[in-house]
Order: sequence, then C-alpha cells, then structure tokens
Amino acid sequence: VAEASAMIDAAELLLRRDCREAMDHAIAGKELSMLLRARGRRDQCYAPILASQAIEKLLRASGGQGLFDDFEIQQCYRDAYATAAHIGTNWDAGSTLFGQVALGAGIPSGFAWI
Repeated sequence: VAEASAMIDAAELLLRRDCREAMDHAIAGKELSMLLRARGRRDQCYAPILASQAIEKLLRASGGQGLFDDFEIQQCYRDAYATAAHIGTNWDAGSTLFGQVALGAGIPSGFAWI
C-alpha cells in the first residue's frame, strides 16, 4: 500500500507541477519553451504508467478476490490501464520527443502536440 500510494502521489505531483508551470507562464504572458512542452508531454505519458503499476500492485495484493468484477480495485485497474494504453499517453512517443528536444535534435517531423 505504501509503495502504491507513493507511486500515485509521484504521478500526481508530476502533472500538477506541469500544470502549475504552464499556468504561471500563461499568466505572465510568456510562451512555454520547447523543453517545458516536451517535459510536460513526457510526464503526461509517464503518470499513467506509474498509476497503472501502482494499481496493479494493489490488485495483486488483493488475491483472488481482486479478480471479481464487483471488486472496486478491478475497475480502477481497467481504468488506469485504458488511460495508459491511450494514443495520447503513448510512452514511446512522449519519451522520444523529450529525448530529442533535451538533446537538441528538435521535434520529429509531423509530430502533433496533443
């Protein structure tokens, strides 16, 4: 429970930091740098991975009862998995984008910000 809750907190903190920085820039009338945009995208892709891994830990700890559809952790697991599997949170795309921007290679051609 402790590790799973720490993973969920970490995912939430990543997303809140990115939202806070984006709002601060917007209020100040400043544009987000490409690196901040890429980091936000990276975090949007990584947070669902952390959340689904955390919920999987809880599901495994639930034993056989966790497999029943009426057990709440089962629905949480499916929701987290669906979010992590969404095209908008594709880790390969988000991590590649961040790496390219962080290393100065720019953004891939045809990349769409979601």
